[in-house]
Order: sequence, then structure tokens, then C-alpha cells
Amino acid sequence: PTNSSEWADSDSDGVGDNSDVFPTNSSEWADSDSDSVGDNSDLCWYTNTDTIVDNEGCSNYQRLDDDNDNVNNQDDLCPQEKASGHDADADGCIDDSDNDGVKNDVDVCPFDATDGCPTALENQQTEGECVEGDVKNEDCNSCSCDLDPEGNRSWACTEMGCPKEDSPGFGIFAAILSCLVIAFRRKH
Repeated sequence: PTNSSEWADSDSDGVGDNSDVFPTNSSEWADSDSDSVGDNSDLCWYTNTDTIVDNEGCSNYQRLDDDNDNVNNQDDLCPQEKASGHDADADGCIDDSDNDGVKNDVDVCPFDATDGCPTALENQQTEGECVEGDVKNEDCNSCSCDLDPEGNRSWACTEMGCPKEDSPGFGIFAAILSCLVIAFRRKH
């Protein structure tokens, strides 16, 4: 032991047996929350005293995550708010990165307090706009973005013809299924 008041270190972990809460376990020597799981293995520090814990030092309550955002209830500042994907600080709450009062999950521009973000909005294509080389398939047509001699861009579509459906459709299937269900119920 490194402390002169200690005379034995049974597990050779550098902490004398008098101070070592786990004198026969060389990987553990302290238990800050007194739950009988050493601090080095304890995944849930600060468990209330006299609380039953699992082998990782967590109580059932600490394992719960009511809003399924991967932040346990004990550590979740917003336990009824699913913050997954919008919680950079892992506090369980949806962030408001630009402090404009609009949470990131619904903020058009989560990093611009004026919600203008003109550059991003100006560069978004509308349904009818295209950039030369774009290709899309729409209503059985193959469309590509063409540039005319005057520099105007527009969609040029070639009709491909839609495949014919050989099946009678969903309506007939639903009617047959309904009849079978009624017949089955009457038998039983």
C-alpha cells in the first residue's frame, strides 16, 4: 500500500485493505453510492441507498426510459419528450441550438435564430425546377433535365407506357376475404 497507515493490500491494487471497500478484488476499491457494486463497474452512479440494483449497479427505475430516447428516466430532464436525433447534450430534451424558442425537431433552420437561412432555402429545388443532368421517373415517363439553346432548363419526358395490371384489384380481394371471414365465424 502507498499509505503508511495501511499494512496490507490483499488484492495488490495499490489501495490498502483498511480503505479498500473490495479488498479481494483488484479492479475495485470504492463504492461511492454504497450499492455494493464498485465504482469502476457501476453504470448507474448515485443510486439511492437501500435500493435493489442489478450487477451493473442500476435499479429498475434507472433502467426505465419512458420516452424511448435512450436516456434513462433518472438522467432524463424531459422524460416525456422523445429527443432522439435532436439531443446533442444527452439531457433527454430536444435542443434549441439557435435559442430562438423553436426546438430543433420543428425548426426550419435550427442553427439560424432568424429562421431565414436564405442560402439553404434559395438552393432548394422546387418540384418543377431541375438542374442539367437530373433524371426522374414520373407517371410511367422517363424525364431528364435539358438545357435549351437559350440557356433555359426544363424537364423533357419520354412516355414509356405503363404496364397493364393483370390482377382483378384490391376491391375483389377484400370482398372475397370478407366472405371467407363471415363463413368461418358462422361455422365456429
